[in-house]
Amino acid sequence: MAPRLPFILKFLDRFPNSQEAYPVWPAVATALMLNAVLVGYALFTPLPWLSRQISLLFGLIGIAITTWALFYFLRSPQSKPKRLINYLGLIGSGVAILLAFGLHNYLMPGYTTVLGIILITLTAVVHGRKATYGLFAAVTLAATGLYLLGWLEAHTLWQEATLFFLTSALLAETTLRLRQSYLQQMNHLNILNRAARALASTIEYRQVINLACSLVLESLPADSYFLGLLYQDKLRIELIYDLGEYFPPTEVTLDNRLSAHVIRHAQPLLIRDMESERYKYKQKQGVEYVGLQRMSQSWLGVPMSVGGKVIGVIVVASYRKNAFSNKDIWLLENLAQLVAMAIDNARHHQQVEERSQLDSLTQVLNHNAFLEALERALAQARSTGSPVSLIMLDVDYFKEFNDSFGHLIGDQVLKLIIETIRQHIKRTDWVGRWGGEEFAIALPNATGAQAYRVAQRIRETLGQATFTDRMGNSVKPPTVSQGIAVFPDEADEAYALIDLADQRLYKAKSRGRDQVEPDAAFWERKTDSGDEALSAEQTTYLQTEG
Repeated sequence: MAPRLPFILKFLDRFPNSQEAYPVWPAVATALMLNAVLVGYALFTPLPWLSRQISLLFGLIGIAITTWALFYFLRSPQSKPKRLINYLGLIGSGVAILLAFGLHNYLMPGYTTVLGIILITLTAVVHGRKATYGLFAAVTLAATGLYLLGWLEAHTLWQEATLFFLTSALLAETTLRLRQSYLQQMNHLNILNRAARALASTIEYRQVINLACSLVLESLPADSYFLGLLYQDKLRIELIYDLGEYFPPTEVTLDNRLSAHVIRHAQPLLIRDMESERYKYKQKQGVEYVGLQRMSQSWLGVPMSVGGKVIGVIVVASYRKNAFSNKDIWLLENLAQLVAMAIDNARHHQQVEERSQLDSLTQVLNHNAFLEALERALAQARSTGSPVSLIMLDVDYFKEFNDSFGHLIGDQVLKLIIETIRQHIKRTDWVGRWGGEEFAIALPNATGAQAYRVAQRIRETLGQATFTDRMGNSVKPPTVSQGIAVFPDEADEAYALIDLADQRLYKAKSRGRDQVEPDAAFWERKTDSGDEALSAEQTTYLQTEG
């Protein structure tokens, strides 16, 4: 005989919310079957006329109500019961239990106890602890009142009722605990589902970090939180939150820290009482003193791993003892894995973006990336009133290097040029490959005179460079011609600035190459005329250039 399970699943699939009703409909279905058995008992068992009618009526009414309830719970998620259905269900359960006790002698043996247990269990699943014990109290008071009025026999009260109450209390408490665990698990799964969707919505590194913070704070009862990523032998804490206040990123060493314990062992660490437990981990200062510099009372840290390699740690802490449980470990571990994968994806995306902006040979900005960076620098310079100097540089007789020594030597020449340029510019400056053997150097906050000094030092350094061909023979080092233009004194937008520097570059070439245009006298005259008065910040540039 073919198994019936696929048929049942197919049936349940017709009800879109049947999964939410799984904790409820088994009890309702059991009540339906119990009443069907009662009807069968009334029809096929020799009974007195009154017992048969009462059993039949009780069973048919029970079948009607439980059939409606079964389809109601299958169609409507139990997490959103209507208030009217709540009240009617509770009142109906109490009335049904009392009627079953009152008509105990006319019903099938054991029916009253089983029905009561089912209804109490159903109440626990649907309505929770307060409603369950409220129903217990109401039924107990009503049963006692019926007994005092003589409507309920003593042996029924002490035998059936006692068995019912004891058994129902045990099952109700078990069901309530399972219900609480189920609802908490569903809540955790919903949190992880929302987290996965939120983290998948962006590949921007900083947005991923900010999302991770909000997700953790939403999920756990934490007073403080931080996310740290490993950089060599240090932990860079990207985001710090403490009692509603955010703090700037910082770097800390891994010595004598709870975070280091989590990272080294690649395992979660839960400390429920910091005062009594921290010494087990040789931690004399408690939780890492970040944020408000206060010691937490409970602490939970989990590693973030990608491909089996720990890349960082997520830490939550509270100023209350026993704030976190083992279930919180499970939730934070899974959340940390989602965050770790999102960070890894964001890093890869950032690397791809950066590589797409670099020239493959020289690893400086390509043409488009340099132009975009220059536009941004000029926009900032407009708002601050500071200058931006541009040097256009071209390698003299570069074709002869390729023709005489081959393209590999030509590539080495270009790399030598970039190494030399980088020796004489600051971190805030940048260089780009404009095309072929021509390069552009942007010097924010530098005057023309300062740019001339940089250009001259590049020339002088190249003139002293030692260079050999593939056979080890000494080769005369390359020379470069350079043209300088200054924003905003000489050009007020990017293309005009580039065009002017380019014209001066070719003027330097036409004068004999290995030169800088304009020459030193030009910049001295501008300085003397006051066109290039140096600000304090520009003077600092002049003192530190190169």
